[in-house]
Amino acid sequence: MICNFPIPHPGEILHSVFARYNDRMHYRAVRAASRDLFGYEKLVRPIFPNGLENLVANLPPKPNYTVTSLINDHTLLPFYEPFLPRGRVSLIRNAMATDDETPISTLLGLRNRILPTKCNCFCPCCIKDDREQFGECYWHRVHQLPGVEVCPSHNVYLQYCTLYANEATHAYEYVSAEKAISRLKNDPIGIKNSQYNDFLKIACDALWLLQNHDVTVDLSSVQKRLLILLAEKGFATFRGNLYTNKLLQSFRQFYPTNFLEQLHCELYETTHRNWLANLPHGKENVYGPTRHLLLIYFLGYRIETFLNLPIDQKPFGDGPWPCLNPVCNNYYKRCIQECEVIYLPAYGRYPRGRFSCECGFTYSRIGPDHTEKDQFRASKFKLYGPLWEQKLREIWKDPTINISQAAHILGVGQKVFKDQAKKLGLIVIRSLRRDVPVQKVEDSRTYVVRITDPVLLEKNRTIWLAEQVKTANISVKELKSKVPKIHRWLYSHDREWLLSNSPKPFRQGTSGPKPLQVLDQRDTQFATEVRSSALSIIHTHGSPTRLTKASISNCINQKSMILRNLDRLPLTAQTLTEFSETPEMFAIRRVQWLVGCYQQEGVCPTRGQFLSRGNLRSVQARWVSVKNAIDDALRHLNTIMA
Repeated sequence: MICNFPIPHPGEILHSVFARYNDRMHYRAVRAASRDLFGYEKLVRPIFPNGLENLVANLPPKPNYTVTSLINDHTLLPFYEPFLPRGRVSLIRNAMATDDETPISTLLGLRNRILPTKCNCFCPCCIKDDREQFGECYWHRVHQLPGVEVCPSHNVYLQYCTLYANEATHAYEYVSAEKAISRLKNDPIGIKNSQYNDFLKIACDALWLLQNHDVTVDLSSVQKRLLILLAEKGFATFRGNLYTNKLLQSFRQFYPTNFLEQLHCELYETTHRNWLANLPHGKENVYGPTRHLLLIYFLGYRIETFLNLPIDQKPFGDGPWPCLNPVCNNYYKRCIQECEVIYLPAYGRYPRGRFSCECGFTYSRIGPDHTEKDQFRASKFKLYGPLWEQKLREIWKDPTINISQAAHILGVGQKVFKDQAKKLGLIVIRSLRRDVPVQKVEDSRTYVVRITDPVLLEKNRTIWLAEQVKTANISVKELKSKVPKIHRWLYSHDREWLLSNSPKPFRQGTSGPKPLQVLDQRDTQFATEVRSSALSIIHTHGSPTRLTKASISNCINQKSMILRNLDRLPLTAQTLTEFSETPEMFAIRRVQWLVGCYQQEGVCPTRGQFLSRGNLRSVQARWVSVKNAIDDALRHLNTIMA
């Protein structure tokens, strides 16, 4: 049994406890500490130790040490567990408990550069506090986590013990923080940079994961939550298909490149090598917790709130849902218990919900719902049901209700009302007029028919005629813009009079407010604007745009006027012809643009990378000139990058 074994301090990594025991016993032989602790000589594994069952068997009965408590409270495994497959976690815990010599990094499935290999990070403020409280300092496990650059307790940058890295080279030696840091000078604490807040979030969430090791989540549940959030943000479909290019572009804008490189989370040009595109998919694709945290922050969450999100997709919320049948007693009441969610390619990334009431009324809605009001919205009525159809038959027999009123009562448009009537075998003989002499219709909802006021009618007619007298040769469009409310009212209540008392349209060759002779005067101006627009498109940063008559005219907001009157604009037509590109010319310009991009990035691409980035795979086989331009560009890049 081991005597004089130190009690672990709060947040102390297990390697630090072994190192303090080694200092306390003053062993002369380097391997003596491991013989006493584990019963045999074993290599030091600072981050993920094994053989803990032998250690617990050699420890005194009080305090009551267990393998589970040592792993949960004094190793880094709780930081990785939420992002591992559930079966993988049990394998790692079993390997740490037994004398299994399989490297934990192999079981984790992570690259070695992402995993820490030694305890050499410390916070100078923690060192000072530990010495005041315990009389000695120790290695904090949160400081040894990958991606943690800031102390979550004191909000200062961590420091690296380079002296420890040079001296502690023996594979069987335990080096304590007190021994490694005692000879270090107090270096100044790093200045807070632009990424300080991101580093602090990672450190605080890493500490939360270490302290909440009882969270029952695994990789599959984390990936489900990520896909739901990505779909809600527009970076994926609700079926789980990612919009990879859109996601990569937004992620690069959110995080600086040097920040990602410092965390070993670089993003590559090719999609299949990007961890970001593969992170939400695959049951066996294991990535470091830091990468998961970066994506969670990008989606607007912290780890604690993220892990409390539901893993089931509910684009239409929780039921019950309302019935939207106006003639049903449950109208607008939440009586529908089930919602059928369908994902169809025709609706893009959006889900479609199907809701059926007991009355037979069935409707569908394109989701997801963002507010509670969305639940009372229908995109399409699928079935109307016997109750609705019976109400239609009753209304059809009532001669005092016109089609407009009937459609309003049934909650549909007039066209749908007539179509459903035909399906039921009813003969369409009813009038579409709105002036049926009925004042009130009693039904589940009250519908009041408006009667035209003769005084108001005469007033609006007078205003309409007076506006025409004020301005000579005014067009109907200009007159409508001056008195829009009067026009709408007359159009609804006195349409025949309005049409007969409106200005006549101008004909070509007659005097009017906008004669075509103006085009001849603006030809020079249009030609100058077209030239400037084409040059601006050519020199625009980013992916090039093909120069066509439509694209150039669109930039000066005169597309319709120019393209319809090219025969009256000779200078403009000549300028457009001069700058317009054929598909072959545009492909060659894309090749030249790619050469400039790769020169600026200092990258020498392969032919496949060059063709993929410029979308040139199909055009190189169509035109020999494009293929020759690609060959010359690759030879040029190989020469200058050599």
